Amino acid sequence: MFGLGMGELLLIFLIALIFLGPKKLPELAQGLGKGIREFNRARQGLMDEVQQAASEEKKDENKKESAVANSMPQSLKGNENLPSTAQIDDREKAKSQEQSSSRIN
Repeated sequence: MFGLGMGELLLIFLIALIFLGPKKLPELAQGLGKGIREFNRARQGLMDEVQQAASEEKKDENKKESAVANSMPQSLKGNENLPSTAQIDDREKAKSQEQSSSRIN
């Protein structure tokens, strides 16, 4: 617990008992426990809000993507006949090589 051994915790408890007395020590521990619980609740609430905002943002993004896909003409949706960019690049290279070789001849 916090990197402290049993002997160190006992020493801290004894010092607190001497300075605070046996009547104030339980009140102090109770207040400390309430503070830690409240901190954990606030932390959990913040984490829930962040996760909720992230999921809402993801839903909005998915809606936008589906809207774009739905607005696309049917002829472009899932058309495997369209050449890829690599094929277009290869064609352009072949054309430029043909033009270069024809200029040399």
